[in-house]
Amino acid sequence: FLRQQRILIVEDHAAVRAGLLAEFAANLPDAQVRVAADEARARKEFDLFNPTLCLVDLILGGARSLADGIGLIEDLARSASGTAILVYSAVEDADLARRALAAGARGFIAKSEPMEN
Repeated sequence: FLRQQRILIVEDHAAVRAGLLAEFAANLPDAQVRVAADEARARKEFDLFNPTLCLVDLILGGARSLADGIGLIEDLARSASGTAILVYSAVEDADLARRALAAGARGFIAKSEPMEN
């Protein structure tokens, strides 16, 4: 028995959010998907929505540094251990990926990766 997927996209660029929403609609039509464009909204949506998957960009509008994204991941991972947190970032750096994984992310996907099924 598979439970319904609840996906939270945390991304500050509207075009990227729209593309991700389209991909999820095409490939997981039964999933519930919500979006957050900044850290404050991400925290609210996370608490209200209880996502099964949270796709997080590390640099959000208004973020002061990459540490803000890592801090968000740490907080979200502590809040709900049952949520898979994946980083989806334009910043491709092995050290940053290791830091994100140590903070509680379960994976790191570069935005430059092809969108293949």
